[in-house]
Amino acid sequence: MAELRDRLTGLAAVLECLRREHGVVFERAQLLERATLEFMESKVQLSQTEYQRSVMPSIGLFEKTVAVHFKVEEQVLFPIYRKKSPKSNEIISELVREHADLFDRFKEYREIKKYDQSIRALNNLMNRLALHARREDILFSSIPLKRGEAASALRAARAIGLPLS
Repeated sequence: MAELRDRLTGLAAVLECLRREHGVVFERAQLLERATLEFMESKVQLSQTEYQRSVMPSIGLFEKTVAVHFKVEEQVLFPIYRKKSPKSNEIISELVREHADLFDRFKEYREIKKYDQSIRALNNLMNRLALHARREDILFSSIPLKRGEAASALRAARAIGLPLS
């Protein structure tokens, strides 16, 4: 009985961690949207140097978090969902393509040199991430997972580097 409870707790931990990270994406998307609107209306702006020094490093760290997040989904959760529900294969394939597209957008963002274009690109990227996270949340909540799938999902997520408390 304790093993079963541990497995359920493990799967809940993986899904909860992914949901929390989705929440971070939603929050950052909203903050960036507000910042973009303020930027467009404001006469006072961060210089490009200040922006590159203060904003871009945090986006780099965020991108690394997103990379681990996507890896856990692609290597741990999506295979489970594909087995459980073959009808989910199409949406999962779309989500994997979106992962690649989002990384392309991170790369494009890093290459932009003009401040105003960079702000717009970052805002667009965060909005796309938020939409993507919503689609994943729908998938994850629509297909219940078996108890036995939890332990392997938890071990694999930890091996990949998902920060579970």
